[in-house]
Amino acid sequence: MEKELDYISTLYPFDLRPHFDYRMLYTQALTCLSPVQDDTGNSSFGTKLVSLAAGIELLGLGCYFHRFNLTQGSRSTLDPDHNQYTLDLLLGDILYSRAVNYLVKFEDMLIFDEVINSLKSMHQSRLHIYQQITEGAKEGLPVSPVVEDDPYLLGLNSLFKNCFLIGYSIFPPPWPRDVGENIANIYGYVNHITLLKSCVEMEGWLKLLECGGQDILQGKINNILNQLQDLLGQLDLKWLQQRWEKMVSEVGGRY
Repeated sequence: MEKELDYISTLYPFDLRPHFDYRMLYTQALTCLSPVQDDTGNSSFGTKLVSLAAGIELLGLGCYFHRFNLTQGSRSTLDPDHNQYTLDLLLGDILYSRAVNYLVKFEDMLIFDEVINSLKSMHQSRLHIYQQITEGAKEGLPVSPVVEDDPYLLGLNSLFKNCFLIGYSIFPPPWPRDVGENIANIYGYVNHITLLKSCVEMEGWLKLLECGGQDILQGKINNILNQLQDLLGQLDLKWLQQRWEKMVSEVGGRY
């Protein structure tokens, strides 16, 4: 990733490294269901997996730049500094094109389609939530309907969520696929940690826009964390439990 970031920086006079999330949460989600941490770097599958992970991380970084600039203008508008905003969009386009170059090397068009559809869902949900928050701020309306809109919150991090599901499909799990209890806990965990990631991000938007409702959102975050702890306690797979506890800590941040 560092080599790729350096290469892209030669195309655009901008240092990408401060904006890259070195936690690599997409890669963690993609690989967390692999029961064995073998060094597969020299294998054909390992090489393809690295390409898939790199492509998804680049898409995630591209999404960071393909966003509304909430730090510009007044609290009641989405109008950004158009010159900088245009440059950000162009950089996002470069990141997307580089990402596709890596994604196709995995040689699975079903997964490629799933990743691209996730990206579409992210942008649709982001637009909806941004509009709801900013219009609410302009009119002095409560943000509670947005906070409780779980389908859009899940869509806001659709790529992150689907990394778990993609990983589940490409790694043979150490348990039979029809074992109901673990499968139910897995899907419950995936939905809850995706909601947690979205709520933590939304908290930052509310602060930037100086909106009310942060106490409602904090209550939702605490409730999600409690539900995650319950799900982790019910999981029989200790190696997976340890990985997910680490991810909850990283996604939840100060919580």
